[in-house]
Amino acid sequence: MTYLKNGRRILRCFKVASGLRINFQKTCVVKIGKGREGEENWAASFRCAKAKLPITYLGLSPGGRPCAKLFWSNMIHRLENRLAPWKRCFLNKGGGLVLFKAVLSSLPIYFISVFEIPVGIAKKIERL
Repeated sequence: MTYLKNGRRILRCFKVASGLRINFQKTCVVKIGKGREGEENWAASFRCAKAKLPITYLGLSPGGRPCAKLFWSNMIHRLENRLAPWKRCFLNKGGGLVLFKAVLSSLPIYFISVFEIPVGIAKKIERL
């Protein structure tokens, strides 16, 4: 039980040092490895939910294989969904480029800053 107290202390120190609050309603405990004995204690102690792998964190799958095309499919799908309403508009090439850079570039740049993007995926983004 001392590890639970230490965990709470660490989070309290984080709160004091950073000025940020942890929203435990959006937090979940994920057990990695064998055994389930500690997961229930942590979730009950912090009053948060339990989750199983694979999870999505900030739109990414931790532990995924960034060299696989399937890893990037979620980002490509999100880009296509954001571009779909604009495809009906009559934008010239310059207008489309400005739209892409201003609105949509933050999504791929976030992914690319975390993982090295395969050449095929980069070409697909350019085609979009």
